[in-house]
Parts: sequence; C-alpha cells; structure tokens
Amino acid sequence: AGHRLQPVSVAELALSEPRRAPAVVEGYAYEHAITDLAAHPKMGKTTFLGALAVAVCRGQPFLGLETRQGMVLYLSEETPRTFLSAMYRVGAAQEESLLAVFRHDAFGLEWPEVCAQVAELCRQYGVVLVIVDTLSDWANIRGDEENSAGAALKAIQPLRDLAELPNLAVIVARHERKSGGEVGQAARGSSQFTGAVDVVVSLRRGATSTQRRLLALS
Repeated sequence: AGHRLQPVSVAELALSEPRRAPAVVEGYAYEHAITDLAAHPKMGKTTFLGALAVAVCRGQPFLGLETRQGMVLYLSEETPRTFLSAMYRVGAAQEESLLAVFRHDAFGLEWPEVCAQVAELCRQYGVVLVIVDTLSDWANIRGDEENSAGAALKAIQPLRDLAELPNLAVIVARHERKSGGEVGQAARGSSQFTGAVDVVVSLRRGATSTQRRLLALS
C-alpha cells in the first residue's frame, strides 16, 4: 500500500505559514508564486520587466512599491545585443546582480530540463526572482498548441516546481490576443495558463503613446 494521507488542521497551518505570502515586488511578485504578465507585442514588456528586475537587484522601490533586494535571473528570447539594448534603456547595463540566459543557448533542451538547470542556478546564486520572457518561446509552444489545456499544464508544471525553491518568485511573460479582453482572459492560449498562476498582470497602452497602464488580479 502507498503512503496514507495526513490531514492538518487550519490552526496548525496558521502557526507554521505566514498570513500572506512574502513579496519580492509588492503587488506583483511573491515567494512561491507565479505571475503571468500579458501584453501585445512591442508594448514594452521587456522594458517593464527590465526596470522591475533592476529595482529588485538594488532593493529600490518599483512604481512606489517595496521590493526585496536580491539576484534576478532573466530568461530572454532576444539576442544578447537586443536584450542589452533594452537593459541600457532601464539603466541596467552595469548591473552585476542581474543574470541573463538566452534562448539560443538552450537549443536541444526540453523545457523541464531548462527549469531544472534554472533551479540549480537559483541555488548557486541565491536568486529571488526568475523572469521568463516569453513563456511560449521558452516552453516551445507552437501555433494551436497554445489553446491546449494539456500543453498549458506541461508548460506550467516545471515552473510550479521551480517556484517551490526558498525565497523565489517567478514571472512569465505572454502575448495578448489581438482582440484583447478582460484582465485574466486576454492572453493568447488556453485559460489553463491563467488558472494555474497566482497573479495576473496586463500591460496596456495608456492615454498617450509613451504611457502604459498596469492592471492586476491576484
């Protein structure tokens, strides 16, 4: 026979678990949690995520919100030159606490293998935040696979395992569908993606071409 289930009372849980998850970026990224950031292409996801990463690296407020200082690991789909251009825009070009891994370096690795290696890097460097930009590219989700609940779970499960590491928060970036929609429903692909994460953020155009609006659910 297999192991037996052991119930725990809510009172016991209250003694052993914090009342609310500790934040890495208040409102947006929390320990042992996955944040799903959705935006249309060329809306400024990488610039936004780069600025957030710099704030965490330096322990500085981000959009007026508290952050926890620590190392950040950024998984980028861009070429090193394009990624560095974005980091120059947010003043991160000299940031030694911001580590980058590029998609072309993971050629031949399956997504669970990538996440396993990322976990080792997190342990080695004491990373507090992992950013995956974009999830579909890194998890090799192609075409109609985005609409498959099974494909969504295969992409999310390795991230759930990764997020179990001590003190770690995970943010994944995805593209919004052309038709847009409500926060939590606008990202391309299966609703299973949204259902499996803890915080949902939408980055959208503001009143002017240089302004952006952030809408979040958690």
